[in-house]
Amino acid sequence: MRDWLGTPLRHRLVKDSGFLSFEDARTFARSLGLTSGKEWEAYCRSGARPRDIPGSPDSLYRDQGWAGIKDWLGAPPRYRFRTFEDARSYVWTLGIKSQAEWSKYCKSGGRPSDIPATPRGVYRHRGWADWGDWLGTGYVSVSKQNFWSYEDAKDFVWTLGIKTTREWLRYAKSAKRPAYIPISPHMVYKDKGWAGVGDWLGTGIIAHQNREWAPFKEARAFVRSLNLTVGWRESHYRPGCSRRGINLIVVWREYCKSGERPVNIPTDPARIYRDKGWADMRDWLGK
Repeated sequence: MRDWLGTPLRHRLVKDSGFLSFEDARTFARSLGLTSGKEWEAYCRSGARPRDIPGSPDSLYRDQGWAGIKDWLGAPPRYRFRTFEDARSYVWTLGIKSQAEWSKYCKSGGRPSDIPATPRGVYRHRGWADWGDWLGTGYVSVSKQNFWSYEDAKDFVWTLGIKTTREWLRYAKSAKRPAYIPISPHMVYKDKGWAGVGDWLGTGIIAHQNREWAPFKEARAFVRSLNLTVGWRESHYRPGCSRRGINLIVVWREYCKSGERPVNIPTDPARIYRDKGWADMRDWLGK
């Protein structure tokens, strides 16, 4: 537009426009302690800017030394961080114990600008080991811990007499668990022998989704051979069962609670055989 109107370029008028030279103006700008372009713009809008300091220094000083807003304000480069050893030493003095606490600290505004909020990325090839080393907690990630083999660990767990997943979690999170036994064995031994919680605890219980069920027709034939509904109304009446008929679901549940059900016959046949021939409980029991 200046060329179009025939007016001189502004940077040629520094001496005549009343603005300080680039070096003097930059010295003043650096004395303000601002760190970004947004802060500079806010300062200019505040009305505190002297008349001899330009609001658009990038235009005025384009050919007189301008090297960017960071140079103008004297702000440290964005990624000029301390060395890994110095940064880690500082972090250790904070007493932070977890990644969650570290994240909260970074958002608090108290983190020095030369300490990275994402140390793993900054120091990946310059000393980074893991979060335990960075925070000074001594915690070692699961991938780097030395655990016993699956068979040896399983033999140890069997001696504990633990019967349920809840009991295992309570023990695993206690101080009694040795460091060579993992808290989450299903993750550590995923491709190294893991065969379910029943195998890990020695209870023999197989996860529902891992069981091998009898084919539908074979299972139904077995259940029908039991004649579960014969004489049930007279001798096994329960609330919820109409005296005019038999609640077949209650009949089946009573049988499952008896302990006589084979392990390859599901307690929930409607779900297991949903697309494999299941019709209803009447068909299942042969009523």
